[in-house]
Amino acid sequence: MKPQCWTAKRSRWPIALSAALALLLLASVVVLIATTARETAAPQAGKPEPHGDSARTAEREAAIAATPKSAGAPVLKPTENPIVTTPAVKRERVFRGQPVSTWIAQLDSTSPTLRLAALRRLDALRSRTDISEALPGIVRRLKDPDTGCRLDAVLLLAKLGSAAKAGKEDLLRIVRDSGEVWDLQPPAIEALGNCGPEVADEVLPIVKPLAGSPGEYSAPAMRTLAKLGPRGVEVLGELLRTFTSMQTAPPVDLVRALGYSGKHGVPLLVSLLKHEAPHIRRLAARALGQIGPAASGALTDLRELRQRKDDMVPAAATAALLRIEPKGPHRTDALSMLIEALNTRDEELRIDAVDGLAVLGKEAVPKLLEAFQMGSPVMRESAAEALARIGPDADAAVPTLIDELKNEQAPGRAHAIWVLSTMGSKAKAAVPELARIAGDAKSSLRSRAIIALGRIGPDAEAAVPLLRQAASGKDRGISSDAQDALDDVQPVWVEISPARKPAPPQEF
Repeated sequence: MKPQCWTAKRSRWPIALSAALALLLLASVVVLIATTARETAAPQAGKPEPHGDSARTAEREAAIAATPKSAGAPVLKPTENPIVTTPAVKRERVFRGQPVSTWIAQLDSTSPTLRLAALRRLDALRSRTDISEALPGIVRRLKDPDTGCRLDAVLLLAKLGSAAKAGKEDLLRIVRDSGEVWDLQPPAIEALGNCGPEVADEVLPIVKPLAGSPGEYSAPAMRTLAKLGPRGVEVLGELLRTFTSMQTAPPVDLVRALGYSGKHGVPLLVSLLKHEAPHIRRLAARALGQIGPAASGALTDLRELRQRKDDMVPAAATAALLRIEPKGPHRTDALSMLIEALNTRDEELRIDAVDGLAVLGKEAVPKLLEAFQMGSPVMRESAAEALARIGPDADAAVPTLIDELKNEQAPGRAHAIWVLSTMGSKAKAAVPELARIAGDAKSSLRSRAIIALGRIGPDAEAAVPLLRQAASGKDRGISSDAQDALDDVQPVWVEISPARKPAPPQEF
């Protein structure tokens, strides 16, 4: 017979077991409720993001729908809780139907055709949007097995200024490699110059021997030396003294290169202002003007040069003085001198006049309009170039330019479209006339008018139907110009999540 205490303990077990099971069930219910609450608060957490063409189409429609017609760019739709932000999502412009990130992703396509298309598209977008995120991909293309892709990558990097530092090692390799395609080496030398004085130790030994060599390498090598600071300018000074000792005029490319040297090249250029050859004096004056206010040490010599009766030099000296000291005493009589210089057969003299008139800006517009309307064909072209250089500040010329467009027999219609294309929204009054020309399939100015509408931007919205029609036409050149214009007249933005993979690249 078992003890009574043991029997009592055994009788309590079912009660304890039931209590434990009840507690476990209660805990499960609590967990389930908490999970359900989280899912209710974030119903999209488990939903996969759209991708590919359907995603781009949906995003484009949403962006256009959210864009007020009066605005230049779409705005984000309001959220339920405006205080909550999502910094992980960013907005990107769409070009040719693809967000910028898709063009960047296309740099690593397995197809050389697509890689080349991406490089060229990004080159076209440099002045229209930020492409800094493309830099690593551009640098990778410096090693591309396709020669065309390597060349376009070098050319693009050379246009990106100091950003070329990211590709310094590959650029040095291209210049050193005697087996590399020679077309790549001159722009690679140019890009190395954009890396600045801090790379002088590595670049100087490679570039210095090329500066005095004949052929395609000399000019970019000289410009690169000029950008490498005092040490590079010292090399150019040695080269200049070599030609002086031989009683030979220095190469034109050497004088022009000094215009990239900043204050370090001013003493060399001042010495060249006294050279016996008029074309060297003119080039030296231009180079000093290119340096700008940092060349203030040359003001006295330029003023003396301006007083000389040599027909070749005073206009260059005047333009340089205006660039170095825009508000100086030389401004008072500069306008009449430069306008007169426009009407000459000397192309170089006209270049100097245009340069100076562009610095004068609004002040020169009335006289430039007179030259545009009444002058010879050469004077008209030069006046148009000066107005184009002045850009939006020449908006007083818009009515005159519109009248020129209306006259089918006017000789300056092409120049008028060019000038209007540089004024941005200031030229919006010309949209109806530009649209008329852009819609004329027989007009030789159609492409120019389409490009001008694109550069006016959202203020040319009235031309959108016409541009869409042109974009879908059979003429590939016109179609391409119209697609680019549409991207600027009716810009589309999409929201891009970093977690989303870029859409598959398209071939164009």
